[in-house]
Amino acid sequence: MLSLHEFLCAMSKSSACSKVVEKREDRWVGHGNKYVPLHERINRRIKDKTPFFSLEFFPPKTANGVANFFTSQHEQRDLFIFHRCRMPGLLPSRHNVTHDMCTIFKRANDKTPGTDTDGIPIYKYRALDMIRWIREEFGDYFTIACSGYPLGHPESPSYKADLLYLKSKCDAGAQFIVTQLFFEAEVFEQFVRDCREMGITVPIIPGIMPIMGYDSIRRIATLSQLTIPESILSDLEPIKHDDDAVRKYGTIKAIEMCRRILSNGSAPSIHLYTMNREGACR
Repeated sequence: MLSLHEFLCAMSKSSACSKVVEKREDRWVGHGNKYVPLHERINRRIKDKTPFFSLEFFPPKTANGVANFFTSQHEQRDLFIFHRCRMPGLLPSRHNVTHDMCTIFKRANDKTPGTDTDGIPIYKYRALDMIRWIREEFGDYFTIACSGYPLGHPESPSYKADLLYLKSKCDAGAQFIVTQLFFEAEVFEQFVRDCREMGITVPIIPGIMPIMGYDSIRRIATLSQLTIPESILSDLEPIKHDDDAVRKYGTIKAIEMCRRILSNGSAPSIHLYTMNREGACR
């Protein structure tokens, strides 16, 4: 059976505009070996109708973990990788691990209150405030991505209000959107239509999380305040104790969604939530 990762790699490789496999460093530079900002690379791929994909991981906790991570990722065909940042005090090796960051992906606020382990106050900022501040302080130096919620943010007063807030983030300087996970392609397709009607013009990239385990997807859905469709729960019920069968089912469903939203033009690419289980996504 074709794995999700193999499907995405084949999708990227088979494009008429991607006949030659790029080295990772070639995806970051343009003419004259100058760094090309991520939003420009994304827009170029969209203009050339070249599909691409990206991956998301939690950051490694040690210096060795960082080295192993980049070694394992060097031969991947993803256009970019997002590293989830942890709140201060939750990353034991934060003084040992540094990153050269030219792209910022602003998600929803963390819920951790109070102070970190060094007694430093932790403040919560709205994504919109952060985007405005970055643009005011750094101009166009950073590429900024923001998150979108195909069913609306659970804390938003309404779906329309959430779309208006999303437009505000884009107007403030966010250059593309990566969505929260969803379980049905039509949910994403409707979200894209609603965004365009609202006047949001930036690229909208769907966030796909393959079902890797019965208990884990139930837990993730609860944390994300999402409802798993009854059709999926019914499919999973007879196999919920068979981990291999659940992963196979999740892979097939994810590939079906990816194929549909790519083929009908709803999405220019796929963003894959790996939950640091890249092997399970292969």
